[in-house]
Amino acid sequence: MHRLAWRSLIAALLGLLGGVIGVVSAIAALVAVGEDRAYHPRIGFGWLALAAAIVATLSVLLIVRRAKGATALVLIASGVGTVGINLFYINTFYVAAVPCWWLGAAVAWLGSDRCSPYSR
Repeated sequence: MHRLAWRSLIAALLGLLGGVIGVVSAIAALVAVGEDRAYHPRIGFGWLALAAAIVATLSVLLIVRRAKGATALVLIASGVGTVGINLFYINTFYVAAVPCWWLGAAVAWLGSDRCSPYSR
């Protein structure tokens, strides 16, 4: 398999792993405390974290085609999601998804044709 194809596969797998961790953690937080009256004023942050996890996961999959834009979107979405989940409910594994997203973005961006010194 070509080196670029391996990097794309590794980036996609890391992004999907981060997505599974992030989405499951956000849903678990919404299920755990979503009905609790004490958390109602902050429930929007839980939904924001869930949406950001989905956006970050899909962005890693788009990184091979649009490296710079998708990398920026991954970084922004994962940062927003992390802040959102921590403002909603602190007892989650959502933060464990962030290194997966960032590593996936870094592998895909560094492995893209546009970043290669041999592509000129």
